Order: sequence, then structure tokens, then C-alpha cells
Amino acid sequence: CARESAAVGASAMSFLGKIARKTTPGGNSSVASALRAATANSPAPLQPQELLYLMGAAAREPPALALAWAVRIGELGRQADAVLKMLTILHRLQLHSPAFAATLLSSTVDRQPFVARLAELATRFASVSAAARGPFIRAYLAYLQLRIEAPPWIHDLAAGGGEEGGGGGGGEADAIAGSGSSVGGPLSRQRRMALGALLEQLPSWEALLDAALNAFELASPSPLTIEPLGLLLRDANAVFGVMNDAMLNTLESHLELDHVGALELLSLWTAFPRKARRLMNSQPDAAALEALVGAAGGAGAGGGGGGGGRG
Repeated sequence: CARESAAVGASAMSFLGKIARKTTPGGNSSVASALRAATANSPAPLQPQELLYLMGAAAREPPALALAWAVRIGELGRQADAVLKMLTILHRLQLHSPAFAATLLSSTVDRQPFVARLAELATRFASVSAAARGPFIRAYLAYLQLRIEAPPWIHDLAAGGGEEGGGGGGGEADAIAGSGSSVGGPLSRQRRMALGALLEQLPSWEALLDAALNAFELASPSPLTIEPLGLLLRDANAVFGVMNDAMLNTLESHLELDHVGALELLSLWTAFPRKARRLMNSQPDAAALEALVGAAGGAGAGGGGGGGGRG
């Protein structure tokens, strides 16, 4: 039954893709048109009304937006401004609608899965210079790939979701407000987890934190990086909070560890202070934040402040 449903879904996506390509590049739907307009290759930052429309589409019609996204990514070539907008939109949409991320992963265009499109995009920017933001785009893309392909619990908790069964809605509200992540819910959930499951999850959290900080450290202030900087810091703060609470859980349960588990925990504990320093060093002080906002011409200032505080 599940295989048949998957086959039907794949056929439907393929059929929709054919219709889209027979009309205009990327489709003629309002969703595709809105995405194309929002990702114009210009230094102008994303417009709030465009982003809000796409966020609504991610909740209302994730298959249509997933198709438009997969088609659009093939149109962009090495247009750095447009690609950076695409990645920022992807980050926002994933925070807003985990269902969209799941639909995106299952989408295909010309029998090419979405993950292959991301790999192709990374290859396109493999030799692009730092002046053209190549390293930042590659690092941001690597982070988003990890975030998209991670299990649902990462989507929920790193987005600042609440207790069991709660979605990421509160995290998105936090992100939009630029006020940082509310981590009370995620931390309490981590504290309730069984030790074995927690040890299995910690490497994924660690990889997510490192990838977010790698991308952050490669960005230079501009109107198009101010929002990704805020989103990356916001995520890094939330993930660090979860890791910190997970460490406390493992410390409280240390008597349950076997020899191998104790070695794994020791390795993580050894690296954790370094990660804490790295995160704190990434938090912009008031002067640095003012410089970022000034470099962006004041655009996106609310998003730029989203990462401060916890470090």
C-alpha cells in the first residue's frame, strides 16, 4: 500500500512537472511566478510580502511549491544573488513548514530527485571565488542539506518547538520577530529522553551546529546575507541549548553507561567547551550588529538580530 501510494505521488509530481515545462519555464502557476519574482538576480533583499506569500504556499500547497523550487533551482546557473535568495527562502520555509521540507525531499523533476538538484547546485559553485560569495553559498548549502535531511525531531527542536506533539510554529514566530529561540520546550524533551537514544542523536546535533557556524563564519555583511546570518545564529543557539541539556542528561545518567558509551561521552564532553567558545565568538556585539545593519542599508535588520543573546 505504501509503495503504491509513493508510486502514485511520484507519477503525479512527474505529470505536474511536464505540465509546468509545457507552459513557461518553471511553470505558470502563481506559486512559480512568485518564487521567480522573489529570487531575481539583484542585490535587493527579499521583500516581506513575497516571503509571506511563499510561506503561506508552503503550508497550503507544498507539492506545488516543491515543484516550483526544484524547477527554479535548475534555472539559476551561477547567479549568486538569486541562489542566495533561494537558500534563504528554503531556510525560512523549512522553519515555517516541516511538511514542505518532507515534500521537497520526495519531489522529482525529469526523474531527478531533489537531493540531486542540491548536489548539482553545490558543484556549480565549487570554483566560485570568495568575492562572488562562493564559499559562503557552499557552506550555507551544506548546512541546509543537513537540516533538510535530518530526522523530524531535529526540525522540531531546532526550530524552537514546544512539548511532545508540538510543531515548529513557535520557533517561526520567534524567527520572524528576530528575538532568538525559545528553548524551554526542546530542553525539557531532551531531558526526558532515554540515554541510549540520546547518545545516538548527539552526533547529528553536533554536525548541525558545526555546519551552521561554518556557514556563519564565511559570510560577509551585505543586504543578502543579513537574514541568513540571523537565521544561522538562531539555529546554532537553539541546537547548542539542546546539546547542553543532552549533556546534562548523560551526566546524570552516567552510571548506566558501558565502556564504549563512556568513551563516546568523554569525546563529546572534550569537544563541547570548544564549541561553546566558537558559538560565543560568533555572537555579534552591539557595534558589530550596527555595522551589519549599516552594510545592509537597514534592510532585514530584524532578522539580523535573531541570533543574539544565548551565547
